[in-house]
Amino acid sequence: MTEPRLQAAPTASPGATPSGLGTPALPEESVQLFGGACESPAGFTVELISVDRGGWPRVALLSLGEVLALNPATVRLALWPHSHSVSNLRASGRAALAWVQDGGAYTAQLYLREGPTLPGPPARAVFEGRVVGGRRDEVPYARLTSGITFELVEPAQVMAGWQATLDAMRHLPAPVQDWH
Repeated sequence: MTEPRLQAAPTASPGATPSGLGTPALPEESVQLFGGACESPAGFTVELISVDRGGWPRVALLSLGEVLALNPATVRLALWPHSHSVSNLRASGRAALAWVQDGGAYTAQLYLREGPTLPGPPARAVFEGRVVGGRRDEVPYARLTSGITFELVEPAQVMAGWQATLDAMRHLPAPVQDWH
C-alpha cells in the first residue's frame, strides 16, 4: 500500500477528526473529475457512505452529475430529498465518498451541512461538504481498472438533467467558511 494522498488536518471541531496528518484536500485529478463535466467518463459511480440512526452503514450510488468539487477542500452533493442518505446526513453531518480512479481506491471523509434545495423537476437536496480526511489505497501487485459502473437507458435526457443540476449547484452562494 502506498502513502495516503488525502489526509486529515488536525482540528478539534466539529468533533473527532479521522486519523492522519496534513492538509485535507482532494487530489487534483479528482477535483478535475468532479469538476462538473458529467459526460466523462461515462458510467462513473461514486459511493456515498453514511450511517443510519441504528449505526448501520448505508451506501448510495452517485453519478458525476450529482457530485461537484468546488475546490480541493469543498464538494457539493445533489441528493434525492426524501432519501435515506439525506436523513442520515441531516442526523450526523458526516459521510464518506469512495471511488476508483487511476488504478487506486479513494476515500474522502466529509463534514456536511445542508444547503438550499434545488428546484425541480426533479428537486434535489444539496449538501456542502468539507474534506477532512481520506486516502488512496493501492497495492504493487494489482491495479484497479474500474469501480461500479452503469449504462444509461436514455443518455441524452439524463445527461442534460445532470448538467443542469451541476450548473445550479455551481451557481449557489459561495461556500461557508466558518464550520464551527
